[in-house]
Amino acid sequence: MPENGFLGGLRRLCDRHGILLVADEVQTGMGRTGKMFACEHWGIVPDIICVAKGVASGLPLGAIIAKAGVMDWPASKHTSTFGGNPLSCAAALATIDVLQGGFIENAAAMGKLLLRRLRDIAARKPLIHEVRGRGLLIGIELARNGKPAIAEREALWKRRCGTDCCCSAEAKASCGCARRWSSPPRKSASRWKYLKTRSTKF
Repeated sequence: MPENGFLGGLRRLCDRHGILLVADEVQTGMGRTGKMFACEHWGIVPDIICVAKGVASGLPLGAIIAKAGVMDWPASKHTSTFGGNPLSCAAALATIDVLQGGFIENAAAMGKLLLRRLRDIAARKPLIHEVRGRGLLIGIELARNGKPAIAEREALWKRRCGTDCCCSAEAKASCGCARRWSSPPRKSASRWKYLKTRSTKF
């Protein structure tokens, strides 16, 4: 998640130079952060928003959402391998219905609960440098003596995956020494009860 003020500054920079601001909401969108789109937390309106994955609850579908002034190409000018899939489109409409029916608010509430419990654990675990996030998209940053805890991060990856190699180097590098925790908006409070019993394994 960006620091407060970053996206606002980026929006102003784009406006100043006539640059389109594109928000990749493939993983952050569709209610996961407690808003339909993560950029809403900072009051930012991108020129283009890209969504996929969660938009159809896992069925193959992607979408480009843009202002009318941007979406001015004629019909069939832009195509997609999965474009027009009726099952995926029906799943997307159903997904939007359940999100607007309370799942977005649930993600916000459960995110606050999860953050609080993870920060309680962090207060007892020197290895956890910071816990941050919005809704159910949360990062746990590991550090030892003020430096990234590389070895501990690798051990966590191995414990999670059961091997050293099933997670790509790109995936590990993109997270640095922060472990990402991303859950769908439907999770309930009972999902986090095990944190108290398992936290001693950090």
